[in-house]
Amino acid sequence: MTINNNTVAVEFFESKKYPRDIPFNPPVKYPEYKGTELDTNNKIYDHVRQILYKSGLDKENFNNPNWNPFKDIVKPGMHVFIKPNTVRHYHMDGKEVLSIIVHASVVRPILDYILIALKGSGRIIIGDSQVLFGRFKEAYAASQIDKMLDFVREKNPKIPIECFDLRIVQGVRTYMYGRWGRQKIEQDPRGYLG
Repeated sequence: MTINNNTVAVEFFESKKYPRDIPFNPPVKYPEYKGTELDTNNKIYDHVRQILYKSGLDKENFNNPNWNPFKDIVKPGMHVFIKPNTVRHYHMDGKEVLSIIVHASVVRPILDYILIALKGSGRIIIGDSQVLFGRFKEAYAASQIDKMLDFVREKNPKIPIECFDLRIVQGVRTYMYGRWGRQKIEQDPRGYLG
């Protein structure tokens, strides 16, 4: 499969709740899973895995230790960017924030399979460019991505995993009639191109 493949995969399941136990380990010991920690309550991991399979990613090696769904897209030594949807840190209508941002249990299997594809050589950058008034750290805490990344970094010390806000400015309340002002953000150590 190439990156230009137009295959669409959908996975349906009944649960409306995300798992709670960080770091969102898989529910069973899959042949390709290098870790030993499991979480039998985390059904999300299996559903993401099934979507990768249904998308035709390394279909011939599915369910064996060589399965590497991103092998045609991600090569050892690459810098891989993951952009989870964390547009803001709260729901504007007061509803559940996880109805508008991605939960870490969805990001975890993607991260694991990227690590398999990198084979110990490369770099992963996770980031987002939120709406002006979004709070990056609060959104990543609400989605539990921050704590999940701590675990994955510890288990994979050879691959640097960075996480930062990609915006140049964020909105802040000013003293002028409660209007929004702009505060500079210097999160990306590589700088910006305009």
